[in-house]
Amino acid sequence: MQIDDRTIALIDLAGAADDHRPGPDDLAGAPTISGWDYAYYPGTTQICLVGHAVGHPRLPDGPTTTRPLVAIDTQEGWARTQGRYYKLGNHALGRLAEDDG
Repeated sequence: MQIDDRTIALIDLAGAADDHRPGPDDLAGAPTISGWDYAYYPGTTQICLVGHAVGHPRLPDGPTTTRPLVAIDTQEGWARTQGRYYKLGNHALGRLAEDDG
């Protein structure tokens, strides 16, 4: 997969955000991922997030690779993976989620 294909995939994920917009209850118990960035899910060409997760219901706090992304809205500060919602903290480059775009 070339970088252009990855960019197109990210645009598609952002466009899917309206269909997966979380309600307050969805984010109330969602883990937060900070220092996050985009990556390829291991062994695939699907896009996921990597970073430091806090508050995951089944995993200890610490470095994580999410399941593949379904949708993401960096302006509103959330991501939907195949497994759950995440609240987005600071991006790996030090920007707040709403500044990433």
